[in-house]
Amino acid sequence: MRILIYLEQSKILEKMIDEYQVNPGVGGTTYTSARLAIEIQKESDKNNLNFQITLFTKNPIKDKFFNLRVISEKDAFQKNWDVTLLTGNIIENIYKNKIKLFSKRTFIWTRHPFDKNMVKVAKNFNFELISVGKNQYLSNFSLFGEHNHIDNLFCAKRIRKSAFNNENLLCLQPKKDKTKLRIGYMGALVPSKGFHLIAENWNLISSSLKDIGLTPILEVIGGSDLYDFEKGHKFIPCDKKYGNKIYTYIKNEINKTIFFHGTLNSNRYKIMKECDIALFNPRGHGEAFPASILEWMALSIPVISCLDYGCADVMAYSRSLVIKNEKEIANKLLEFAMLKKNEREELKKLSYTISNYFSSNQESIIYQWILLFTQKNKLINEYLDKDIVRKTIFNKFIISIKSKIHKLISLFK
Repeated sequence: MRILIYLEQSKILEKMIDEYQVNPGVGGTTYTSARLAIEIQKESDKNNLNFQITLFTKNPIKDKFFNLRVISEKDAFQKNWDVTLLTGNIIENIYKNKIKLFSKRTFIWTRHPFDKNMVKVAKNFNFELISVGKNQYLSNFSLFGEHNHIDNLFCAKRIRKSAFNNENLLCLQPKKDKTKLRIGYMGALVPSKGFHLIAENWNLISSSLKDIGLTPILEVIGGSDLYDFEKGHKFIPCDKKYGNKIYTYIKNEINKTIFFHGTLNSNRYKIMKECDIALFNPRGHGEAFPASILEWMALSIPVISCLDYGCADVMAYSRSLVIKNEKEIANKLLEFAMLKKNEREELKKLSYTISNYFSSNQESIIYQWILLFTQKNKLINEYLDKDIVRKTIFNKFIISIKSKIHKLISLFK
């Protein structure tokens, strides 16, 4: 089976030098596409499934990526494929330019909730749709109806291996400086990720923690260049317009209590593992699968976030740290700061366990993809087919009728 998979950011071909490497500082869409291709090909080779996976990208700076062939967009559009998996910016390009794909089956791997643009393309071209998160699936179900849902691959062990050189370490060790609360934030500095909402409330966060004798420190990992967006602000690693918005809230705190580290490779773990707690997208906008939350949790670091969009997939297991919006961050941090040592340890254990739960699904996820590619007319998701649901309801109705008949008969005996 000839399978074609798109890599949105060509730079991963140079940045990722080991197939077991953590995200080397590229967008999650690109990293998960690369990981999926590598893992499916390995499983195919191991079990003689006869899959031949080819990656295509805008700028193929090399022709091999581990055991996978890499070709250009132009070459990809001229060849015949059994399966094509599309994600990211290539989809709009195909739609606008009416590019013909010579593929028996084409999948759109959507990475946003309520993804109207991708749904429009899937409907117009009769492509198959795949969501990557449970909450995201429900949002796209409202636009598209039944479709495929397969969680993104996530591996907690490779994160801990990179951070601690110990893939199973549950880190309960308290931080040395008890006069500070070190807060982490990791994400692209673009409006949808919501960092400006944290910045807007930083004065309240800071003053409330100082009132109980703690100095808050905010470590910000990420920039607009994570997704190859423009960087142009003098003090903040993002575009000028968005940077100006953030700067008005925190200009007196930069390099004092707020530190911007930019987009990092695995070096980010040196900063992350020193944090007491993390904040993530207070409103959840644009989130499909909460990999960044899970990355913090893999390091035994609790996360404050919302129950909206993709954040809900994880935060549903960590209810005590859920917020409705950014206005609740200050109080939630205060609650955390006043926890006893054993209570903080319980939150660390819970975070570690949640990350392991999502990590434990990797083999199942790989085989969901294999089933998807090898079966036609069968959706892959955790929801039963309509005919099975109808049959089950009908059987329940028959059982209920029989029970009532038996009761009625017994009255005349």
